[in-house]
Order: sequence, then C-alpha cells, then structure tokens
Amino acid sequence: MVLASQADHIILHRSTLFGGDPVGIVDSTTPYKEINWTVGIWNWPIKVSCPERAILELVAELRGNSDFEYVDLIFEHLIRLRPQLLMRLLLAYRSVKVRRLFFVFADRHKHDWLEFLEPKQIDFGSGPRALVGGGAFHPTYHISLPNFLLDTSYEDESIF
Repeated sequence: MVLASQADHIILHRSTLFGGDPVGIVDSTTPYKEINWTVGIWNWPIKVSCPERAILELVAELRGNSDFEYVDLIFEHLIRLRPQLLMRLLLAYRSVKVRRLFFVFADRHKHDWLEFLEPKQIDFGSGPRALVGGGAFHPTYHISLPNFLLDTSYEDESIF
C-alpha cells in the first residue's frame, strides 16, 4: 500500500501486519460513513486506513526519539477512536511490539475509549523488548522507551 508519493520517492507500507485482514480499510468507491465524504480524486480507486488502523501502522514505523515525540503528540488528540474496532485490530495485529507500544501511549493519555478495551484478551508475548538504546524500561509492558515517555508515577502492574 502506498502511503505517500513525491517526485523523488514513494513510501510503501507493509500490508501483512494484519495477516491480510482488511479490517479498518476504507475504499474510495464507498462514502466514509462517519463524515459523509468519499476518499479519492477523479474517482481513482484509493484505499486508506481508518484512524484506528492508521495509528497502529504509525506505531509500527517508530524508529528514533523524534518519532516517539511525534506519535505522542498525535496520540494526545485521538479522543474519538472506536474501542470495538480497536480491539478487533489489536487482536488481528501480528506485532507484539506494536501492541505494547499502543498501550504505553494509550495509558499515558488516558482517553475515554481506553476503559472499553480488554487488554487481558490481547497477546503481549513474553519477555522484554528493547526499542531504544539507553532508554527507560516500562515496568508494565516490559519494553524500553525514550525517557520522556516514562511517567515515574507508574505502579508496577506487570502484564506478565
């Protein structure tokens, strides 16, 4: 799936992270029901991710500290995500890293939809994950993160 195209490069996104499940994909041939508009230009077929799927795809692409800050800012504004669709996507997603990171950001911002998610149904894998060298270790999700993401008020509520 093409994410962006410019004269000098094309950015592709791996579509296999959901195991081929098309959940969360909006097709340009049908109106986007929530806001009543059609995705596309000149009726060319375009497929885009809904906000719930898009945030998981963005989290999957995290690399450096500046990327974490960018995703943190985006997450701050995700107040209207649909928890049922999020659960379906989180269960379909293949990456343990993304599932853990998603919940790190979700716990950090404490949006209302978070209370409707059921983390006990999600496979978080086993063992620690290292994402950032020299980062801080999250006590709940057992993942290394940039220091700014770790709030010192976390209690040790390990999911393992």
